[in-house]
Amino acid sequence: MNTRILKINTTLPTLEGSPKQIMWGAAIRNRFVSSCAFCFDIDWEGIQICLDQGLDVEAQELQKELDRKQAAMNRVLSIDSASFYIDNRNKSVEEILRQYMN
Repeated sequence: MNTRILKINTTLPTLEGSPKQIMWGAAIRNRFVSSCAFCFDIDWEGIQICLDQGLDVEAQELQKELDRKQAAMNRVLSIDSASFYIDNRNKSVEEILRQYMN
């Protein structure tokens, strides 16, 4: 269940915008990926703690939530607009992911 792999299920698209927007947007997108990895690592730790304590149902629920977050991350990473990343640069990873979770 707990593979500790950041699942990026999409090839990152080339960003669209002016050259400056593309450079800035790519840097922000890269920070977003790094921040996701950090946040997901915390989630994986929570899953492992639940499993270590025999809380399998809770671990399964946390895993489902993590799967939803990873799917949302992939939806965000499929966005090719540099301005999207620039416009959302001050939002937390959790805020952005919540917008794209179903």
